[in-house]
Amino acid sequence: MSAIFDMITMALYTCLLRNVIFTGGFGATESVRMAAKPKYLFHTSGFIVYFSVLVALICRTVDIIPAIRNSSIIIHAIVYTLVLFSLYIATCVGIKTVFKTDEKLIKRVGVAALNTLVMSVPFINRLSASTVPDSLGLGIGAGLAYIIAVSLINVGLRYISRSRSIPDAFKGVPAVLIYVALLSMAFTGISGKALSL
Repeated sequence: MSAIFDMITMALYTCLLRNVIFTGGFGATESVRMAAKPKYLFHTSGFIVYFSVLVALICRTVDIIPAIRNSSIIIHAIVYTLVLFSLYIATCVGIKTVFKTDEKLIKRVGVAALNTLVMSVPFINRLSASTVPDSLGLGIGAGLAYIIAVSLINVGLRYISRSRSIPDAFKGVPAVLIYVALLSMAFTGISGKALSL
């Protein structure tokens, strides 16, 4: 029961208090792009959860090997990238052979797998010395954080596009960047993490 509670706690912490998109900037570019056209939001988020959870668990297992655990951050980055790349290739091959799907789904799988949010999960996992339930919660929370971020940015985009009070110089991309920056500051304030200048 404690493991389930740990997993849920970590998922809630990751998606609400420490939204890794707004406080860390991981996957922010794709979040803004997805917010403009949220048609595939839940597909992409599902794949982000899939890759985040599996990469976190596999990399946590690989970190048990003393040679890797004691190596530099560059070696960890290479190992984590190889794990993610291998998982991506295996997933694409599995989807192509089992579901005989089209290229659009493979493209969405690529967008999710190669998102910086997914790559940040094993590093966050390693720095926080997470347990297995924490790793599961972190992966689930990353996907939920993505949904929350895209939804909030989508609401802002709709408001910005209808607002007549925004000066012409700030319409479009500048207004979106200011809006995302304000959201990031709000989530950073909620998380209690100090801003470093």
